[in-house]
Amino acid sequence: MYRIRFMLVLFLVAITMTACTRTLSPEEQQQVADLQAELERVRADITSAETANAKLAGGLVKALIEARLEILKTTEALIQQRIHAIEAGVPIEMTMTGTNPDPELAARLAEEMTKLEADLAAARAEAAKYSGGLIAAVTNATVATHEQTLAMLRQQYVAAKYGLAVPTISLQNTGATTPATVPTSVDPASIPSDMLPSDVRKEIISVRLLDKRFDDTNIQKYIWFDIEFTAAGLDKPARAIKGKLILQDLFGEPQMYIGWTINEPLQPGQVFVEKGSGFRFNRFRKEDQWVLATSLNDMTASFAVESILYTDGTRRDFDPLP
Repeated sequence: MYRIRFMLVLFLVAITMTACTRTLSPEEQQQVADLQAELERVRADITSAETANAKLAGGLVKALIEARLEILKTTEALIQQRIHAIEAGVPIEMTMTGTNPDPELAARLAEEMTKLEADLAAARAEAAKYSGGLIAAVTNATVATHEQTLAMLRQQYVAAKYGLAVPTISLQNTGATTPATVPTSVDPASIPSDMLPSDVRKEIISVRLLDKRFDDTNIQKYIWFDIEFTAAGLDKPARAIKGKLILQDLFGEPQMYIGWTINEPLQPGQVFVEKGSGFRFNRFRKEDQWVLATSLNDMTASFAVESILYTDGTRRDFDPLP
């Protein structure tokens, strides 16, 4: 993502160098004011995250905060790009994918952010009760996870509300073509491999484990989960998403991979709760025993996407996990 933001900086410099003074229409003035308010909110979040990050030497929480910082800084650059583009009126040709604002999607994302902000406030209040130990580590990891998801939702919200997208920019005076940015929801096949974040497939769907149950009433034993999936990095409506649910310890180390298909149609930013799904327990497998013996509070999870079927009939496949 460092290279992504560098590309955005080059784009902003190009706009500034070629800009001409002009009078903005009342509509443009209001849009710039709204974008400036979003920019200040994102910058406040960046300052808060940088302060928290500086206090940590390592571990899961620091990794989550650093991932959140990358999302926030990319969002900051995207907003700056749109503000400068409105103000400059420069002779720049842009080829955009889905640049029209989507008020309905923005409204849904705003609703999801409101819910998540309430959850985040509750998580922060719970974390404030503890100063050390395992419980403090768990509650702080929950806070950091909520903050990261909120940052991803806000990036999707800003993109939907103001029509931000993935532009390919051609400056008329140079003829150069430069990819300006790559959002977390981008298809890895569409960009050079050296620009692809290694965990991009895990940013498309975020996961929260809500409940875990062991069923030993029958001859076959099962472990069932209630799971909250959030399509925080999904780029367009999907009919089904196939991948692997990764059960992890508190430090993010994978302990078990479960093949998983989300058959529920999902809109970008939508939250979906799947109840009563799981796997048959085998007492001879150490990963099964780890899941059975580990408290839900001591587990984290992620979802590695392998294939997406979109509602428009297209399909996107990722390389299988190693």
